[in-house]
This record gives sequence, structure tokens and C-alpha cells, in this order.
Amino acid sequence: MKRIIPFVILFLSLILQSTILQFIKIVDIVPNVSLIFLIIFSIQLGEYYGGLLGLFLGIITDVLYIGFFGVNTLIYFLIGYFLGTFKDNVYKEDPLTYFTAVGILSVAYNILFYLIIFFLKINAGSFTSILRPIIIETILNLILLYPLLKFEFLLVDKLGIKIKDY
Repeated sequence: MKRIIPFVILFLSLILQSTILQFIKIVDIVPNVSLIFLIIFSIQLGEYYGGLLGLFLGIITDVLYIGFFGVNTLIYFLIGYFLGTFKDNVYKEDPLTYFTAVGILSVAYNILFYLIIFFLKINAGSFTSILRPIIIETILNLILLYPLLKFEFLLVDKLGIKIKDY
């Protein structure tokens, strides 16, 4: 049962992102709550679950939001797996670890997304036109990270989920 909780949280974060957060857009940009949770879980659970969660999140995101399939699946899988490889090499209780990862990977996600769209010859606009949204989304993700991190640590404390359970 405990192994399902990260999947449920990711799914609920997608619902939150597509409903409630649409009403608090800043410059028509919504924070990527799902990416934040993927980063948190990947750091804590390792590459296997990070990749699996990324694959799950990417498939659902591609089905729900985008007219072409596979772009988010690939990017989220790579982020989850890559970040999960650092599980044993980072200090998981330090919020700075998560802030650094969210800052870097929010930018990386958007750049990878743009590059894939560009090479698929889909009209994505110029790189300078997406630079502003990348910066704004990264800032929004960093602002939301702290309360989401507190929520996740509260779940760990209240539900008794230990990293070694995975």
C-alpha cells in the first residue's frame, strides 16, 4: 500500500495543477507541481522508482495535455531516473538539496521540451520567446517547493513511510 502513495500524490498533483492552480496563474504561467513532487520522490526513492514515477507522470501528462504523445513521458522519465541515481549521494533532509534540484530541473525540463518540439518541426516560437516563461515557472516552482516539501515530510512522519520501505 505504501508503494502506491507516491503515484497517488503525483496523480493528485496533476489534478491540482489542471484545476485550482489555473485560477492563480501569474503572467499566464502555472507552476509545475507534478515536477516538484517527482523531484522530491526521485531524490528519496532512487532511480528505479524515480524512473517509474517519471514514466507514470509523463504518460498521464501526455494523454491529458498535449496533442502529441511521448515528449513529457521521455523528459519526466529521464528526470526521475537521473535524479534517482543521486539518492545515496545527497543529504535528503536538507531543503537546499531540493531547492537546487527544482531550480535546475525546472529549467532543464523546459529547455528539453522546447528542443524536442523544435526538432519535431512543431511551431514552438523562438528560444528568446520562451525564456521569460521558463524563468517565471522556475521561480513559481521554487516558491511552491517549501510548502510541498513540508507536506511530504509530514506524510512521512504521520504515515510512517520510511525510505527503506521502498
